[in-house]
Amino acid sequence: MTPAYRLANSQMGTGMAARQKAAVRGHITGGILFPNIIIAVSNDVNSVVAETKLRLKGDVEPVFITLEENVKMALKSARQRCSNTDRLQNSALSEFERKLKTLKEDIEALEL
Repeated sequence: MTPAYRLANSQMGTGMAARQKAAVRGHITGGILFPNIIIAVSNDVNSVVAETKLRLKGDVEPVFITLEENVKMALKSARQRCSNTDRLQNSALSEFERKLKTLKEDIEALEL
């Protein structure tokens, strides 16, 4: 906007107000100001989103690693306590492991 203001300020004589308004209006409607604002805002938003994704991944990933390790230990302990003849309990543990794997894949698919 500074070049438009300078041009408007340099106007003198009869019709000065109209030429000043035309200079500023031309800068606004001439496709310079708003496209530049849109580009700047878009770049800023993209940068903030990328930075936020990295921060979130850094915060969330260790939690999921710990959760996965804890669940694996619990499953191992449950399997050791479970007798080979108890198929129902083994089946339930296998189903739980499958659901845990699906959850892990879904979280990874979030592209964090």
